[in-house]
Amino acid sequence: GSWASNTVTINGSPSLAGNYNYLITLSGGCGTITANGSIIASNCTKTMNLFIFLEGLYNGSNGLVKVQDSDDGENSFDLFPSNIADTLTVQLAQTTSPYTTVFNQHGVPINTNGSISLTTVPASLSANYHIVIKHRNHVETWSQSTSFAGSTINYNFTDALNKAWGNNMVLTGSVYSIYCGDANGDQYVDGFDLALTFNNNRLGSYGYQSQDINGDGFVDGFDLARVFNNNKKGVGMNTPVSPLKKK
Repeated sequence: GSWASNTVTINGSPSLAGNYNYLITLSGGCGTITANGSIIASNCTKTMNLFIFLEGLYNGSNGLVKVQDSDDGENSFDLFPSNIADTLTVQLAQTTSPYTTVFNQHGVPINTNGSISLTTVPASLSANYHIVIKHRNHVETWSQSTSFAGSTINYNFTDALNKAWGNNMVLTGSVYSIYCGDANGDQYVDGFDLALTFNNNRLGSYGYQSQDINGDGFVDGFDLARVFNNNKKGVGMNTPVSPLKKK
């Protein structure tokens, strides 16, 4: 801090919100002089509200099913509480090469109505960014360049095909969804995903598996059909860092 004209000035960047008391003893001059008070450090964040549908979990009524878990191979149960359908990863990437990731949050809940609300985006991020969506068995999908100048950012992936970079989504009913079928997480729906899903189907795999594309708690023919169909379409990541690789 510094002192001038009978005023103590404290500078710095708070790393944790809270109410902090301070006591400063000034050196020099006649006798002991102190200054005290309190500083309120606020959370310097902004809110990002998203709407996203996942093709594998889409329920046909503009919503998502709740993913299931199973511990006996016969009975399934909701993996997440309340209206949480599943979790995914949300990132923000710069809009110019090398498209550096400036924000990254894992385990983000997505609700059955497709809504996501993040209140942890640093307020310092005020430029244009791509919103990046990653899910355990859906293809990585980027938004168009989006302004983060305000305190609240709203982005709806579901209402137009071009909301995804490269138009890389699929029409499900009357809305758009992120492509499913990436069972091994390499961002392309290919023979490796088919083989992995086929083998786990033969083994009767169950539980919260990446190969359980439709989230019912079991790896079965329904999942295999999803992977097969998107493999036949040549579905894959189409992003600024990997453009035009979908087909």
